[in-house]
Amino acid sequence: MSPATSRTNERTDFRTAYHVNVSRQFSSGSITLVNGTGNLRMKTYAIVLGILGAAFFGRVVGQVLVALFHPSVLPPMEEWYSGLIPYPILLPMQMVIVAFQMEMSHQLWIEKGELTRQRPRLGTTLKWFSLIYFIGMVTRYAVSMSAHPERRWFGGTIPIFFHWVLAAYLYLLSRYHRDLPVRLTGGEKP
Repeated sequence: MSPATSRTNERTDFRTAYHVNVSRQFSSGSITLVNGTGNLRMKTYAIVLGILGAAFFGRVVGQVLVALFHPSVLPPMEEWYSGLIPYPILLPMQMVIVAFQMEMSHQLWIEKGELTRQRPRLGTTLKWFSLIYFIGMVTRYAVSMSAHPERRWFGGTIPIFFHWVLAAYLYLLSRYHRDLPVRLTGGEKP
């Protein structure tokens, strides 16, 4: 058998195995995408969630730099947070969020870990929470701009913008949990 024929047979075998596996999974109530498709989707989630996480990390670092060194190239501290939560409490909370985001992207990238287990119910909850969170921040922006017309359009918006980033992160994470399972399970349920 020639190498070209062998590759064609391998592709046909993969497609046959894929269809048999999907058919079997449909009948058992558990849909599983086979290895090649799942890997790309997990990597895509890892990259996009990683970019959103890196943006939030940049905000945290920027705020720390302003709090410690007051660099003239960055906006003053009043622009970085609303003061609702005192900064000594806010910073550790932000660090926990960044650590979670990094670990989530890492586990998606290596395609294993407890955080990669898809939870559709959690996905639905995160979807609604992220949408309400985003709408809340749009409302906050509108109220802030009407109460402080001197700030239009971008004054005091750093916290609001990064709340939008977090809302987008949560929405995308909800999509991951609500999408078809993307892991090869070898016949077991996800």
